[in-house]
Amino acid sequence: MSPDSKLAQSITTLLSGPGFSSIVRRFPIGAVSMVSPFNFPLNLAAHKIAPALAVGCPFVMKPASRTPIGALIIGDILSKAPELPAGAFSILPCTRASADLFTVDPRFKMLSFTGSPDVGWKMKERAGKKKVTLELGGNAACVIDEVVPDIDAVVKSVIHGAFYQSGQSCISVQRIFVNASIYGQVRDAIVAAADKLRMGDPRDEATFIGPMIDVKEADRVERWVEEAKAAGGKVFQHKSYGGLRA
Repeated sequence: MSPDSKLAQSITTLLSGPGFSSIVRRFPIGAVSMVSPFNFPLNLAAHKIAPALAVGCPFVMKPASRTPIGALIIGDILSKAPELPAGAFSILPCTRASADLFTVDPRFKMLSFTGSPDVGWKMKERAGKKKVTLELGGNAACVIDEVVPDIDAVVKSVIHGAFYQSGQSCISVQRIFVNASIYGQVRDAIVAAADKLRMGDPRDEATFIGPMIDVKEADRVERWVEEAKAAGGKVFQHKSYGGLRA
């Protein structure tokens, strides 16, 4: 039984008896503003849109400026659904500077944002009385202990978690803590596995590492590498670093 079901049951129990009756009802919260990120432009838009449709909340979706097509495709499909009344939703591509009403407009009763922590927390501060849900980027760590039965299997998972979508994921592996007794073995296995990853055109199904979303983000990653080197870090995977950039 879900917590909500238990709550409804407890309310019913408290108000039951001679001369009492109880009714527990749920209502849609109202219009929802949604802001989705660039890295999973179709499914992260769907994650927000589907629950709103399920409970009857109208919504306005702002897809990421650099990847709006996935949300627009969803909007095109929904526009052909006869069950949805006119004005039930809008897909509104716009720049971040033009999207302030998604945060501050009191006609929205809920804000759903997926993106960077810096942007998300600032939006929450300015959202007024509306409810806010935030799914923010992290700094995910992976711990590999000496009790690992199959290091190759673990390395395979780490490689996928670190390099999938060129690392442009809020749950990508960004830090790895390895037991000192197996550090060298794990390090060498990760370097060897990374060496085998194919870089190239993301439209080619054989490509595993494609481009960053824009030059600014590529520059930022390069700065991190240089900062790590300046702090005493060593670059093991030289083939993937400092390559040609268009």
